[in-house]
Amino acid sequence: MVAVTEGWLSWVLVRARFLVLRIRQLELLDRAYTLAAQSFVTLLPIIIIIAAALSAPGRTSVVAEQFIARFGLVGAAARAVEDLIVVPDEGVYWLGLILTFYAAFTLSKRASRAYNAIWGTEQLPIRSQWRSLVWVAVQVGLIMLVTQLRDFARGSDALLLVLWSAAVVLLWAVAEFLTQNLLTRGQVRRRRMIVAVAFAVLGRVGIVVWTAFYLSASMVRQAQTYGPIGVVFALFTGLLVYWVILMGATLLAAVLTDPDVGTRPSPTPSELDAAQGDF
Repeated sequence: MVAVTEGWLSWVLVRARFLVLRIRQLELLDRAYTLAAQSFVTLLPIIIIIAAALSAPGRTSVVAEQFIARFGLVGAAARAVEDLIVVPDEGVYWLGLILTFYAAFTLSKRASRAYNAIWGTEQLPIRSQWRSLVWVAVQVGLIMLVTQLRDFARGSDALLLVLWSAAVVLLWAVAEFLTQNLLTRGQVRRRRMIVAVAFAVLGRVGIVVWTAFYLSASMVRQAQTYGPIGVVFALFTGLLVYWVILMGATLLAAVLTDPDVGTRPSPTPSELDAAQGDF
């Protein structure tokens, strides 16, 4: 019994040290911050473009109305979102539109580099970058699905809510498995990927709970204190938490399921640079 306990303790300590080492090697928090900033720069213009397409000039943006309703914002926070998501009265700014789509492309490249660096797999060649664009599109769709779940929860009984939530969790798992396999081109063993999917789904559940109990209230406080820029602060915080949890869940799974932890030498700086790519 003592030998078994010591064996498990050794296993945990070795992987805990390796996890800390990998976080430092991959500069995980720096990557999460960069990806959160890139996501914000990409998603906010896309939201405004969608708002312009769905709203008539001179009226409150349909997207802003949905955003306010789904986060339960009132008062200063609601007015701040209306000021932030403004429908332009004039034509399309084509240069801005082009830059927005380029930002989406660079976001997809950074995301693929981060995930392949975590798994230690080869980076995507330029001809395969469509895989990372698909990943970004799926993530946006999953985020929108969560907002629909919030609306559904307000007008449904307990049984329907449980069934709908279970369907969403299942969709999360399937989407995570397929998209991570897409990014890594099937180079990660299925058993390891299943563990990563389980951790990522748990992380998404945590994000939903955190958003419901903290982020909405934070938006109200920040808007009351700083105005529209306060909503920007809160949204960026939400994106940062999103990236930290998703990448952290994948890294934890990669470390726990790596059979070679503690049995191979640490990679050299040049090997790390070649494996993880820039960000």
